Amino acid sequence: MILKGGAPVPASRRAVKIVLYAFLLLLCTLLQMSLLPAWRVAGVHPLWLPVLAVMIAVREGERLGLGFGLAAGLLCDLLLPRSEGFFTVFLMAAGLLAGALCEHVLTRGFVAALLWSLAVFAAMDVLFFVLFYLLPGRAGWGALVSVALPETLFSVTSGLWLYLPVKGIHRIAG
Repeated sequence: MILKGGAPVPASRRAVKIVLYAFLLLLCTLLQMSLLPAWRVAGVHPLWLPVLAVMIAVREGERLGLGFGLAAGLLCDLLLPRSEGFFTVFLMAAGLLAGALCEHVLTRGFVAALLWSLAVFAAMDVLFFVLFYLLPGRAGWGALVSVALPETLFSVTSGLWLYLPVKGIHRIAG
């Protein structure tokens, strides 16, 4: 048993929570591979896996934030070409940071999930652009505004529905 908020949480409920989150991650991965690439706005399609990892981190804290950041990062690295482990490292660190701050300092509500998703996604897009496009000379700063900004806004705003199942799993499995 683990103490959470003064009440013991049985290991079986923790296991149920992890399985439900893993199922949600798998569902988002299937959507990411099948339907989301066809849904384009401003020439970009949404990427929901980082948004889901951050929302889980905000609701559950640093341990699950780290774990699901790692899982979402691995899936992103498998799905997106030329990432070379970038998403795994970045989302793992982002999940740990967001989870730790929301567990110990900040609130765990919808606004926190929205702001963390925007901050993490924007930082991820800018860093990815600089490392994989700007420094190798494959694109200039104009591409950052024309691709990364719409991708960040579209991914986070279209992925806001993910907060409802994350909140529901958190409530059901305690």
